[in-house]
Amino acid sequence: MKETLETIQTIFLLPYIVIRALYVIFLDIVIKSKINADDLEHRRFPYIFSGFIWLSMIFWFFYQSQFTSITYVYACPSDDNSSKCYKVRADYVPKDCEDTEWDTRGAHGGSCTGPYIDKIYFENGGYISFDYCDIESDDKWICYSADEEDGTWEIQFSEVVKVKK
Repeated sequence: MKETLETIQTIFLLPYIVIRALYVIFLDIVIKSKINADDLEHRRFPYIFSGFIWLSMIFWFFYQSQFTSITYVYACPSDDNSSKCYKVRADYVPKDCEDTEWDTRGAHGGSCTGPYIDKIYFENGGYISFDYCDIESDDKWICYSADEEDGTWEIQFSEVVKVKK
């Protein structure tokens, strides 16, 4: 039981331990100063400091969970001769890798799909779904719509906006 409480205490004091270790290393290497044992006799400060750090991290995670990201892209129909492009909301699917069994070289033999745009949504409520997209660069694709009438679209990232859920 005592070991469990000491482990919990060490985990709780981890932020203070890390900062204190960096401080001691800084004093030893940069300033060439040694720390005596009297400098380490803080009773309440490690607990207050660590408690503040843990509470800040918990509140930050709860705060971030209130938001969602919306991706906006510039979409230009490449089949059309007009130069009309639209700034629209899009469903962006990031790079995804699946791990499978280890191959003979010891590396993962999984398959990866590159990032792509699944759908774009127009302001009038319509949308276009894409079968697949060819990557031109990190933020530019040529996407082929699922419905042949909608044709091919050139899509480029515009921005990612965080909004409250």
